[in-house]
Amino acid sequence: MDKTDGLEAQRYTEVCRVLDEVLELWEAMKQSDMEDAGDDADRFQMTFYVLMDTIREWIRVMARRPEDSTAAQSDARFAKLLSALPSELQVPFELELDSVLSDADFSVDNTEQG
Repeated sequence: MDKTDGLEAQRYTEVCRVLDEVLELWEAMKQSDMEDAGDDADRFQMTFYVLMDTIREWIRVMARRPEDSTAAQSDARFAKLLSALPSELQVPFELELDSVLSDADFSVDNTEQG
């Protein structure tokens, strides 16, 4: 495994860690009482966007970057992420992923240090 592969694996591990946090917050938000619902929703939303930023950082070091969310689903790692999400979050995730992948200012830098 070369340095780029190691960084890609490290970034994917971080994506999985943040995904676990998103899923925990999703479950907590579903069980929130009226008093905590707003704060729980805010925490969930913030962490969801942290997940997308973490995915962006992972994609920056990928050897082969998918063109869109449909192409990404042929990659077992993306398929695993999508299948871990509740159905209510799959479409928002795919939309955000398409946005990340189509970012015109997106520059791949395989020399980036972690």
